[in-house]
Amino acid sequence: MSTAVSIGNRAVVDEAMLLEYFYKKDPDTSNIAFYLEGFKEGRAREFLRLAKEADDTVIVFFGGITREGKVATLSHTASLAGNYKIQYAALRQSQVIQPHSERELLTCLKVYDVLSHRKNPFGKNVITYGNVVIVSVSGGHGVLASDMLVQYGLHRIDFTKEERAEMKELMNPVAREIASFNNPIDLTGSVLDTDIENIVRYLSDIDRIECIILLLLPYPPNISFQIGRRIANIVSTKRKPVVCFVPYVPKYSLIIESLELAYIPVFHSIKETVQAVSALKHRTRMQNIKKGNIYWEKD
Repeated sequence: MSTAVSIGNRAVVDEAMLLEYFYKKDPDTSNIAFYLEGFKEGRAREFLRLAKEADDTVIVFFGGITREGKVATLSHTASLAGNYKIQYAALRQSQVIQPHSERELLTCLKVYDVLSHRKNPFGKNVITYGNVVIVSVSGGHGVLASDMLVQYGLHRIDFTKEERAEMKELMNPVAREIASFNNPIDLTGSVLDTDIENIVRYLSDIDRIECIILLLLPYPPNISFQIGRRIANIVSTKRKPVVCFVPYVPKYSLIIESLELAYIPVFHSIKETVQAVSALKHRTRMQNIKKGNIYWEKD
């Protein structure tokens, strides 16, 4: 984060003025996030116009959407919170990203920051349709991630019989007999670093996969602390979007740091990981609409 601004009750500066400044005057800013409890009277239309024409990604998280919240908003900033459904629709039409929670807002900002770097690890590859594959060393974690896909507008791709057979041959002799090569892929606790490398490299060459959700639980005894660097090397070569889940445990810090130094997004809960992939899809949608590229939209 480069800049934070608090505008209080907006007596002098309001949200539309800030959006115009950062969008038009600050070339180093590419993601602009707002926490709002309502628009300043008479300024909503201008804010929506600016958001629609901005090249930057605009994110708005609203407070005061319940009856109790509206009462608190009136006493807090003297804002008149409007009808949330109307606000949501208007912002969506203006290509504004709208997280549904504070945690989701932070997730969006973290993953968008990755794409803002000159060393964007994914190059020109984007998530348009939400077609993903889940790779895990724990079947239960893979199931949990799968349960969240539909809620966040993502789709689990299916493998052909030939693809499953090819992945099986890439595994060590012990793991290949007990691993599951459906989606989610469960590499099991018998996995080696080289198995994860081989599978991620193989999946990176399948065009219909837009993103690999890698649930990297380093509990199996044969996974080394070098696995983060190994995954980073594959991503730097293949440019396939990879979003990782790694538990926030101090002894795994070397793995996390290796991934983050390569600008690969790492999250510490499965929900945040899935939300991040969904956020990338929403960002692609907004950018396509702004450019007039709507061929991919379904009726």
